[in-house]
Amino acid sequence: MAERWRIGLVVPRFGADVYGGAETHARTLAHALAELGHTVDVLTTTARSALSWLPRTAPGTAVEDGLVVRRFDPEPRDWTTYGRLLDRLEREGALGPEDARALVRAMGRSPALVDYLAAEADRRDWWLFIPYLFATTLEGIHAVPRAVLVPCLHDEPLAALAPVAEAFAAAAAVWYNTPEEAELGLRRFGRPGPVVGIWTEPAEPDRRILEDLRARGLPPRYLLYVGRLEHGKGVGELFAWHRVLVEAADDAPALVAVGEGPVEPDPDAAVVFRRAPPAVKHALYAGALALVLPSVRESLSLVLLEAWQHGLPVLVRAGSPVTTGHVRRSGGGLVVDGPAAFAAAVLALVRRPRLRAALGAAGRRYVAARWSPAAVKARLRAALADLAALS
Repeated sequence: MAERWRIGLVVPRFGADVYGGAETHARTLAHALAELGHTVDVLTTTARSALSWLPRTAPGTAVEDGLVVRRFDPEPRDWTTYGRLLDRLEREGALGPEDARALVRAMGRSPALVDYLAAEADRRDWWLFIPYLFATTLEGIHAVPRAVLVPCLHDEPLAALAPVAEAFAAAAAVWYNTPEEAELGLRRFGRPGPVVGIWTEPAEPDRRILEDLRARGLPPRYLLYVGRLEHGKGVGELFAWHRVLVEAADDAPALVAVGEGPVEPDPDAAVVFRRAPPAVKHALYAGALALVLPSVRESLSLVLLEAWQHGLPVLVRAGSPVTTGHVRRSGGGLVVDGPAAFAAAVLALVRRPRLRAALGAAGRRYVAARWSPAAVKARLRAALADLAALS
């Protein structure tokens, strides 16, 4: 591809110390575009936590890991309005125009960032916005021409908001993560688009970290959950299902959770690592029996790909087209739909080590074939060629 563009990438939070699937996606995508010869700058807020949404660094421009990063102060999130309107949306299935916009205004705004986009609108060849569920995208995308939406779309009540449909309509192109997400975007918004996705960097686990964790009380055999500790991710059901399993089977493994969020499990229910650096997380993958992913709201699931890189089998929840699609294509895990199926699947992995090894190996082959850096970069180059045809 001969064209080299100036690309602005807009994401609510950004940085090596910022955790989250969309944030990791944005960081990897920005570097991939720069490696292809494009001039990329990142536009983001000074917030570090999606929960507090408080500024944690000064606004301004800096070069971080080779990328120009421009940070703008956010408005404080109005969690009262957000909770009230989200509850009504989930009960009634829709909101009127004024309430829909009020809900968007409570979803991570930065007027200073949007003002910058409007002032710089014609000084970039393309603008990329990721993910869809923040005002930085839902407001910012209307300030610029030639926008690409990377939505990380979930089938959830918030996707029914009129401003979401308006953002999809405003985008010149939409890039999806999986075939299931692309099908959802076409069905709900009439927007086809290529499946691009992103990769996870392979990481060799440090066995010394694992041994140190075991010396400090890490259970010898455990299931692993990695993700936000919030009810929207299905962790309440996971803790309940695991409790049923422990009560029913003497050889039930423990549960270890890695992540932040408002859910506080009973100390007897799980071992929780609130802020585990990457080295600790990968050590925990290396020692786990399997990864459990109870969320039904996923557009890709980087943790699934990470687990398969480590040769772990996965347990995913029926009702998630994306994760069950991964399992169906890979043969790298089992699908469960309730406490009885969860218990049966876990005990099969405990009692049948050959099954566990075969599932993990199948997942590893799937990642190597479809989600390696080379495979994803080939899809990215094809998506950029489609953009060149629109220019």
